[in-house]
Amino acid sequence: MSFFGRRPKRSPTPTGSLSRSNSMTDADAPNAKPLYLCSPFADAALVNGNFKTIVMLPKYVDIMEWVAVNIYDFYTNLNEFYGCLTEKCTQQACPTMSGGPSLNYLWTTPERKQISLSAPIYIDSVMSSVQNLLADENVFPTKSGHDFQKESFPATVKHIYRQLTSCFRSYLSRPFR
Repeated sequence: MSFFGRRPKRSPTPTGSLSRSNSMTDADAPNAKPLYLCSPFADAALVNGNFKTIVMLPKYVDIMEWVAVNIYDFYTNLNEFYGCLTEKCTQQACPTMSGGPSLNYLWTTPERKQISLSAPIYIDSVMSSVQNLLADENVFPTKSGHDFQKESFPATVKHIYRQLTSCFRSYLSRPFR
C-alpha cells in the first residue's frame, strides 16, 4: 500500500491550500498512515534528543518507499510554508531567486537554456514540476505490485531534493518581517 493515494492538487496560484482527490478508497483514507508512523513504532523512534532514530530507515520498509514518503512530506510542508510567504515574496520584493548574497539560482528550460527568474516564479515552477513528478505513476508508483524504477529513481530523487532545498534556502536567506 502506498501513501500516494492522497495526492494534493496544486492551485494555479500558490496559496498553500491543497485539495484532496474525492476518489479515495477506505484504505486510502486521509487518516490512514504508513505503519511506521503509528504507535508504538513512532513512539519508539522518538528518543529524547536523538534525531538519528527519527530519520533512519525503519525495519521492513522499502528504502524507495521511505524516500518517497519523505519527499512527499518535504514537498507538502514546503508548499504550506510557501503559502504563508506569498504576500511578502512578490516579484518586486524578490526579483531574483537567490540563496544568499553570493548564490543565485537559474531555471533550466526544456531546451536546456538557463534563465534568471524572480523568486515567486522560480518557486512556483519548482513546486509545479515536483507535483507533476509526484503524480507520475512511472516515477512514484501508487498501485500495489508496481515497483520504483531502480535505474532512474535515485537521480530523480536527488534532483527533486536539490530543487526543494533551493526553495527552502531562498526562504531562509530573505529578511521577512
